[in-house]
Amino acid sequence: MLRAAGLADATAIAVLHAASWRFAYRDALSAAYLAGDIVPEREALWTARLGRPLPTQRVIVAEGPTLLGFACLF
Repeated sequence: MLRAAGLADATAIAVLHAASWRFAYRDALSAAYLAGDIVPEREALWTARLGRPLPTQRVIVAEGPTLLGFACLF
């Protein structure tokens, strides 16, 4: 199911975002950084984005029993 994301989705999006970075950016970002606790950094970003969205921003989540994916469009 696809739906608009809300502030309550910030943590789940942050966890998935961090996991995707660890996979996709493993050759671009330092191993030490990616091995660290990057979820709080991503959570702060998503809390800000979802708490004070820009008029041109749309965030959509795909969910099943858990969050499966997200897209952020500007």
